[in-house]
Amino acid sequence: MRRWLVPAIFAIAVAVAAAAALVSGRAHADTLARVEHMPTDSRPYAKAPLPAGYVEDEVAVETLVSSGGQFRTVLNIRRPADPKQASGVVIVEPWHPGDLWPVQSTTQAYLARSGIVSIVVATSPTVQKILQRADPKRYADVDIPEGTETEILTQTDYLLKNGSIPGVKPRKVILAGYSNTAAMVRAYLAAAYPEGQLANKRLYDGYLVGQTAVGTKPVAIRDVGAPVIEIEGESELIRTFARGGERVGYRREDGPDYRLYEVPGLSHLASRDEGQGVPIRWRCVHPERSQYPHRETWSAILNLLVRWVADGKAAPHAPRIETSDGGRTIVRDAFGNAKGGVRSTVLEAPTAAIMPVGENAPADPKTARCDMVGWQTALPASQLIARYPDHAAYVKKVDASAAALVKDGWLLPEDAERLKADARAAKVP
Repeated sequence: MRRWLVPAIFAIAVAVAAAAALVSGRAHADTLARVEHMPTDSRPYAKAPLPAGYVEDEVAVETLVSSGGQFRTVLNIRRPADPKQASGVVIVEPWHPGDLWPVQSTTQAYLARSGIVSIVVATSPTVQKILQRADPKRYADVDIPEGTETEILTQTDYLLKNGSIPGVKPRKVILAGYSNTAAMVRAYLAAAYPEGQLANKRLYDGYLVGQTAVGTKPVAIRDVGAPVIEIEGESELIRTFARGGERVGYRREDGPDYRLYEVPGLSHLASRDEGQGVPIRWRCVHPERSQYPHRETWSAILNLLVRWVADGKAAPHAPRIETSDGGRTIVRDAFGNAKGGVRSTVLEAPTAAIMPVGENAPADPKTARCDMVGWQTALPASQLIARYPDHAAYVKKVDASAAALVKDGWLLPEDAERLKADARAAKVP
């Protein structure tokens, strides 16, 4: 076992009840965890610019693990510079092994507006290698053994609720994931809440599982006694069967603490804001990239979970995307868009048929994944004019749709204003 490292700037040792791991639903004996600031002679590993009014910290956490030995990992913390602006809600996200922070990057504008603290935690040897390649000196002592992911995530929750993470005073803590990291959250739920055992109140207060239906062949998430929201896009429905799936394994009825939101038009990756800024390897050969408001939908759904966890306001129910043939065939409207599910302005006031899964060849077939990138086909002029006799009629329809979505919680007011402004600038019909 490696010796404890001497903290360079700040360190505290804390006794953490019901230690770092959960195996078969049982907490281990108390452990000693060390939390310390990272060195100041180099900058934290940042994936995106900080939003206005936020500061970034990086701390190391080192503790024993149940299988013997110990881990030493890194938490990247983004929080309001003024503690009075912090809402008390903390979103914890595993570091994606593709070197991504997908939940934070998708919802960052909402997080900043809401004073939410965002923490990304390294949980895998792959991320350890990413960090050590980026800054061999700063991250030299990071040590994440295989199989410690659940222990690291549990320890992070314990340390937050114990008040041991400097600068963070959580009221509620949510574990969130997107794609690969959502698969980590699914695995965490299965490990932390064995079948037949309800919530241990020492664990996370809520869970967001986003767009992870493909590749992991997931089974439905069990009730765990804590709020869980699962987001699956039309993309995941299509790709489930395109990759040889025989059924929609994640589907289940909503429960007292569980909501499933299927979102028509939602591709795996956002493209509305990226435009030509998308790296060439991702530019698939389609006339027009999807203009589905990906970030706006994710932010609204995350807000529903935050309100559920923080204020006790249960999230609404939503219909599933309409399908036939055991889920294999999506039922479409007269414009070519999927029926049912969580709606958006681009579906309620359509100007295009949106397909969330690309079909054409990528510019760089070795690295691109067109099946993750959405595209659209503009409606014929005759169809647009029949629906919107003039531009004012189109704007009125978008405004009405946005107002209804805000009222029902599927769109945040700030994002509604942006979509309405886009409609006013659009050349429709």
